[in-house]
Amino acid sequence: MRVKSVKLGEGKLLGFMSIDPNDPRVLERSRHNIMEAGIGKMIDQNILYWEKTRKVGQPKVDIGEAKYNERDCIRIEIASAQRDASAYCYRSVIYLEKASKLPIRLENYDWPQTGGNPAGELMEMFSYVNLRFNVGLTNEDFAK
Repeated sequence: MRVKSVKLGEGKLLGFMSIDPNDPRVLERSRHNIMEAGIGKMIDQNILYWEKTRKVGQPKVDIGEAKYNERDCIRIEIASAQRDASAYCYRSVIYLEKASKLPIRLENYDWPQTGGNPAGELMEMFSYVNLRFNVGLTNEDFAK
């Protein structure tokens, strides 16, 4: 994985460097490495979460319409009915763009804490904005 390194003293940059996607430094500021990014991984993660949540108990599910980034979406929220230590999160909200049926936003919330937000605190959020499809790219565009 190519990353831009941090500044050294006196404003000097080391530039770009290559590190292993599984290097512990990758997870210092993120819950996921680059191999877990992308719309396909977002779909896979939600399917696993939903299946696990159903096995533990009857989850609360809310489906409705919403807008995200000025796009019409189907908003699906699923919340665990009971606390489970093996669960990835307490509540997950996904926005499926109506036109493409692709997920364009995902919000995962941690278990509510005493005195905290009863809906749980946001622990991660992923968004895809300005997606465009069939823009006329050719094989040559990827050979540069």
